Amino acid sequence: MRKGGFPLPAKTATIILSAEPESGPCVDALALAEALLSIGMPVNVFLLEEGVYLALRDLPLRQRAARRQEKAAANASLGDRSEADEFPYNVPQLFERLCDKGVRFRVSEACLKEYQFSLDRVDPRVELASMVDLANWINESSHVLRF
Repeated sequence: MRKGGFPLPAKTATIILSAEPESGPCVDALALAEALLSIGMPVNVFLLEEGVYLALRDLPLRQRAARRQEKAAANASLGDRSEADEFPYNVPQLFERLCDKGVRFRVSEACLKEYQFSLDRVDPRVELASMVDLANWINESSHVLRF
């Protein structure tokens, strides 16, 4: 609380994610979003460039992650950890958890068109957006990070 009894303005973090989903920077960005939520900070994630792949509901990554998880579990039961250690993060699960926890995701409509993705492939929890929308988020945010 400020002097005079007025509450401090809420802090919000906006993460601009342009990294491909199966990359370290993408995992770092999503893990940071989850950590920020855990300390009570609202989080926005704006997807552009390679990051738009995360917004696709029919993303092959989701199928690959499920198959990899099944294979890793089967191998681990046999004592083989090689597949489990290949890429230990399930990006689709992180995305699902963040959506469930209230993170707002927006995707650049211009980037979707640049990559020739039809708009009906976008996960319904992800809003279509423009650079003006990103500019507004930046203006309203106390912290802006790019991955």
